[in-house]
Amino acid sequence: MWVVAKRSFFGYAAGVSMVIAENQIFELPDGTDWVEAGLVVPLVPPVSATPEVAGTEPPVEPKTPTVETVVTPETAAIAPAESAVLPVAQVKKAV
Repeated sequence: MWVVAKRSFFGYAAGVSMVIAENQIFELPDGTDWVEAGLVVPLVPPVSATPEVAGTEPPVEPKTPTVETVVTPETAAIAPAESAVLPVAQVKKAV
């Protein structure tokens, strides 16, 4: 079953460690309870808004999962470090 991660987490599946990022789409490994734990939600194909007409074939589930929203990486503005201008010590010369 294909799922979407609701949050970032670290887990083990079949003895392999996995790092999952928020909104990552992946196939749920066998033997995990991440859906029950609330870490992931099943990815379902979009439902058409029009009612089914009698005699038509039901929609086929796509082989490649899709997500309606686009995830953009966050960008952080880094403020420049403060710089202090210190006076330079002057050396007195011996006369």
